[in-house]
Amino acid sequence: MKHLSGALLILLVTLVAACNSNTAEHPYRNLSYKSLRHWHNDGYVISNSRIRHFIDSLRTTVSTLCEADRLTDDYYARRQPYLWIDRGGTDLRSDTMMKWVEEVARTGLPERKFYLPQIRENLRRLRALDFDAAHTVSRTMATLEYYLTRGYLRYVSGQRFGYISPRQFLNHLSPTEGDTTGKRFDTLFDMPTQHCNADFFQHATQSIGHGLTPFIEETQPDNPLYTRLLEALTQEPRERRALLEANLERARWHTPQPPENGRRVIINLPSQQLVAYDDSDHITTMKICCGSTSHKTPLLSGRLSHIELNPYWNIPLSIIKKEVARHAGDADYFSHHRYEIVDRKSGVTVYPGSLTSDQLGSGNYTVRQQRGEGNALGRMIFRFPNGHAIYLHDTNNRAAFERNWRCVSHGCIRVERPMELASILLPDKDSIYMDRLRHTVGLLPQSYRGQTLLAEERLATLNSCMLSPHVPVSIIYYTAYPTPGGTSLSYYPDIYGYDKPLVDELHKI
Repeated sequence: MKHLSGALLILLVTLVAACNSNTAEHPYRNLSYKSLRHWHNDGYVISNSRIRHFIDSLRTTVSTLCEADRLTDDYYARRQPYLWIDRGGTDLRSDTMMKWVEEVARTGLPERKFYLPQIRENLRRLRALDFDAAHTVSRTMATLEYYLTRGYLRYVSGQRFGYISPRQFLNHLSPTEGDTTGKRFDTLFDMPTQHCNADFFQHATQSIGHGLTPFIEETQPDNPLYTRLLEALTQEPRERRALLEANLERARWHTPQPPENGRRVIINLPSQQLVAYDDSDHITTMKICCGSTSHKTPLLSGRLSHIELNPYWNIPLSIIKKEVARHAGDADYFSHHRYEIVDRKSGVTVYPGSLTSDQLGSGNYTVRQQRGEGNALGRMIFRFPNGHAIYLHDTNNRAAFERNWRCVSHGCIRVERPMELASILLPDKDSIYMDRLRHTVGLLPQSYRGQTLLAEERLATLNSCMLSPHVPVSIIYYTAYPTPGGTSLSYYPDIYGYDKPLVDELHKI
């Protein structure tokens, strides 16, 4: 586009065709220069340099809130080609983009997040040829170009990856206990996730000129729960709208989805429930106890690798300092709780009465609870690799499962029926193997052969059970979630208080 010195550039064109049309019409294309003499006004002169100037002004003054914004600003700073405007103005692609954004705005996202008010007003000016000294054609086209790209990139990246980064949001939500700097936060989210990057931006911008609608369709959330939540948004009472908005955003996050078939374990923290599927997709549900509000269980995904039997409980240093160290020197306390102290360096067991509180809390000693009956971890730990020492386990405190509010642990997941879970995770094991497992954890064998071997004291125990193949496990957080095996949504308490700050963040500009 070149500045036409001393001449009026014939403008613009209006596109009022329907959004699903594939042809961009320019109804004023055949107007002559003579017919436009009465428009001899500088506001109607299109200037490439002015358009660039106005875009530069916008990109240096409009707030950058996400990676899509930064990539947009970088694109125009490098003087890349215009994406929406040409000599004839703009065409139906802008209408298509607005149509999609208007749909997602009905889910509670504010239209201003996508610059729809600015886009509508400048499209109106362009199509009505309504220009003046304050709203020249160059300024109008620059504003359209910039805001269409910003709004479009915000939309497609938001639908594809989520409008709020779960890692950024959750991992800056809960200040670490005892931190006086205000800069340390608990890690509440540690799942692999995708996000908007330069490759996605390039694909998105290329699709504006070639295949806009197919690309937008590809970016829509592929989580089946998203569709259910959208349906609920139109059916549920207004007081549930904010709750559904929060869960719609969670369904947009591009995190690993549990497999749709085969053995798998899904733990939804707000429901305080575990759902396990066997190879035939038979469903088993059981209660769980999860982290307290001061020791929240993080959102994780992984693969259960093995079951550890009759484990020691190695007490975390934070618990030693808070609950155990003050009993240093009290041998009866350690005996009553079946705790033993081990020197980390030498591996030698230390007499409890010989240490001070400071020594015990120094980190030079391990405090562990002895194996077997009465151990806080119970008789089984279901291990999966993660960086937070989080696992599923049995417990010696069965009474906690009778409560409605079961957020009582230091972060790990206590399971109501560990032997039943083990049976699901260990398919095709013969009856003797399962009887050995039962015997190891203090239960009676079920088969006649197993009972006979036990009576003859020939029933061997196990140290651990390997899971092959490893079993996918997901720890998720939805306050609106389908009933196990059903299509209806159930609603659960927001146990960690995530919903409101998430909705507040969504509504920010």
